[in-house]
Amino acid sequence: MEFAVRSTSADSAEVSDVVLSQANTTRKVFRAQIVRKVGEPRCVLRGFLIHQRQKPNSQWEDVEHIDLRTLKAGEGVVYQLHTEELSNLMRSLDELKAVAESKGIRFGKRQVVVADRGQVIPISDPDRRKTIEALISKDYGAEFWNTLAQAKPELAKKFSYAQVQLDREKALAAFRRHLEARDWNEPQWEQFFYENQWIFGYGLRYQFLGILKRQAGYGGGTYERKGEQKGEFLARTLGFEKFTVVVEIKRPDTKFFDPGRNSAKGYRSGVPYYSGEFIQAISQAQVNGRTWDSEASRTDRNRQLLAADHTSTITPRSILIIGNTCELDDFDKKNAFELLRRELRNPDIITFDELEERAKYIVSQTPAEGSFKGEEELQELTDEDIPF
Repeated sequence: MEFAVRSTSADSAEVSDVVLSQANTTRKVFRAQIVRKVGEPRCVLRGFLIHQRQKPNSQWEDVEHIDLRTLKAGEGVVYQLHTEELSNLMRSLDELKAVAESKGIRFGKRQVVVADRGQVIPISDPDRRKTIEALISKDYGAEFWNTLAQAKPELAKKFSYAQVQLDREKALAAFRRHLEARDWNEPQWEQFFYENQWIFGYGLRYQFLGILKRQAGYGGGTYERKGEQKGEFLARTLGFEKFTVVVEIKRPDTKFFDPGRNSAKGYRSGVPYYSGEFIQAISQAQVNGRTWDSEASRTDRNRQLLAADHTSTITPRSILIIGNTCELDDFDKKNAFELLRRELRNPDIITFDELEERAKYIVSQTPAEGSFKGEEELQELTDEDIPF
C-alpha cells in the first residue's frame, strides 16, 4: 500500500486518506496522523473515521461531524463498518503503524510504499535513471511486464510510450543527419524505412499505410526467371479491407531537372528540362504497378495469400519517394514540378524533405496517450512513479 506523508510540525505529520469503501457519491475513509509524544522518541499513530460526499466538481469533502462531547445522556451515534471495510481498516492500521515506527516524522512531503521485503528492489537516487532505462531496454518476459502493468498500469504505459518516443526521436535525428550528408544509397534508405515503418503511417490520401513485403516481385519475367521486376516495398492501406500500394524509393539527391541542359536554355521559355533519372523513376513506378496488377497479383498463390488477409489489388497506385524540394530554386522549376505532380495520376510523388516533415509530425503526436515528453522526463521520475 502507498501513502503520502506530509509533515505539519516537528512532532506531527498528516497521512493521505485510506479509502475503506466507496459508492457513487459517498465514501468512508480513515484519516491518520503520525505524532511524537512529548519526551518520547518513538512515534505513534492516531486517526479518525470520516464519512465524505462528492461535490459537483468531483472533489471529496467531509460531512459535517458531530462532537461526541456534546451528546446528552441517552444519545449516541452509530457508525457501521462492514467486513471488507474492517479488513481494509485493519490492514491500513498495521501498515501505518509500521510507517510511524520505521520512518517517523521527516520534514516535507514524501511517498511511502509498504510491501514485503522480498518484493522490493531498492533504488538509490543516483541509480534510479540507470535502473529505469535498464527495465525499458532489457527483454524481460511477459510475466514481468504483466506484473508491472497490474501494479501500476499508468507507469507501464509511460514506459511503453517513452520507449516508442525515444526510438522515434533517434530515427528522426538519423533521418535529418543522412538527408543533409547525402551519404546513403538506395538500399540504405530502403533499410531505414523498413526499420521505421511508422513514417509511412499517414498515407498521402489520409490512409494509413503498412509494408506488406520488402523487395516484392511484381512479375514480368520469363519462365527462366529472367527480367523480373522488383520494387522496394509492396505496401497496403490499412483497414478491414486493404488495398496494395507499390512504393519506389530513390535518393534524396536525385535531380528533378537536368542542370547541364538547363544551364544554357530550357526546353521552352518557362519549361525547364526534366532529368532522365527523374522521368525514368516515374516510369519505373508506373510499370511496376501495372505489372503487379496484371501479372503477379493474379497468380493463384498470391491471390490466396492476399485474400486470406482481406487484401486486394485493384489498379494499385504507386508512391515514388525521390529528391528534395530545395532544388526548386526558381519559379520555373517550382511551377513545372508542382504542375507535373498535381496532374500525374500515378505515382504520387513525395520528396525526402516532405517525408521528414511527416516524420516530425508523427513524433510530435506520439506522447499524447502517455503524456511522456521523452528522455528528459526519465530524469524527473520520483519515488512516486516507482512501484517497487
